[in-house]
Amino acid sequence: MPTQLAEVEIFRPLPEDGLEALAMRGKHHRYEPGEVLLRQGDLSETMHVLLTGRVRVERDQSEEGTVLLTELGPNEVVGEMGVLDHAPRSATVTAIEATETLELHATALAVVLIQYPAVAAILLRTLSRRLRGADELVEQLARESH
Repeated sequence: MPTQLAEVEIFRPLPEDGLEALAMRGKHHRYEPGEVLLRQGDLSETMHVLLTGRVRVERDQSEEGTVLLTELGPNEVVGEMGVLDHAPRSATVTAIEATETLELHATALAVVLIQYPAVAAILLRTLSRRLRGADELVEQLARESH
């Protein structure tokens, strides 16, 4: 599994021993299609590295219904925002095909960020891209509603 973690953008700066330590700290999970990995509003203490499969990330907007934010696949991460800010989950993540993940607790990620600052820089870029994508989605939805 350390080899597969090396394929995940945010963990590329980690040396082999760092990848091995991270893999040992994580919990392996398997989700069937339709199973929820993370639920909007829940506590945010972990993130998932997607090893196989695909997930759908959706946000419940009450009156407007559910908005599809994105779909993610292998070697991507989900749940990283909540791990960083400890705020409730901002979206629900559901498996859309059989999916395997490595769940990492906030403390494991914190150790990695302290030991390897380059990981923090990549994580910030990932968050920035996702925020930019969410902004574009909001703009598109606003245009469609007029």
